[in-house]
Amino acid sequence: MGSNIKSDVLYSVEEARKILGVGKNKIYDMIHNEEFPLKRSGRKIFIPKKTFDEWLLK
Repeated sequence: MGSNIKSDVLYSVEEARKILGVGKNKIYDMIHNEEFPLKRSGRKIFIPKKTFDEWLLK
């Protein structure tokens, strides 16, 4: 149940990587350079769909 809510509002790093068409190293470089909004839950990184999509359309 909870993971469905997450998948409705958050992208995983892998999903964001595929959307951008970049490699694993590049997506983590972008994350560490704070190029788009993200959320952390412990060591896990999630990207809010709404703000990521807005960032993508800038």
